[in-house]
Amino acid sequence: MMPEDIKKLLKRGPFKPFTIVMSNNERHPVYHPEMLIVGKSILALAILSPTAGPSDEMPLADYVIWLSPEHVLKIEPLEAATAKG
Repeated sequence: MMPEDIKKLLKRGPFKPFTIVMSNNERHPVYHPEMLIVGKSILALAILSPTAGPSDEMPLADYVIWLSPEHVLKIEPLEAATAKG
């Protein structure tokens, strides 16, 4: 997926949480636009503690993982990803 497309999702208002689905089928929820930094060839995703969830306030991240935009298979609305289990 193109980084520009991901960046548009983050800037769209109002922000709608989504899940990044990777080519290896890993799923990474994005609850807040502040959780994801988009670069030309890399994504930096803040991983929240397991007790954190969607809320109005951005919690502190536990750690950051690096993802490659070229391995993003698709973006799903968070509701759809959650409904699938």
